[in-house]
Amino acid sequence: MTSLLTKALNEASRKLATLPEAEQDAVARRLLDQLDRWNALRAHIQSAEASGPSEPLDIEAVIAEARRRRGKP
Repeated sequence: MTSLLTKALNEASRKLATLPEAEQDAVARRLLDQLDRWNALRAHIQSAEASGPSEPLDIEAVIAEARRRRGKP
């Protein structure tokens, strides 16, 4: 499987192998969490792109709505 990894991932794997097992697991959990977040973001972006063309943002309307929600004039 290592032949499928990039040079950078192979180097990271070699360095991780020198750490204690608990630290290796901590790094692996953080990497997996980040990959899950990236995949969720990718899915969200693809869904938004598939929903059709976007419309121009009226920033003044956004500000007015935010102020209205906060009860500010």
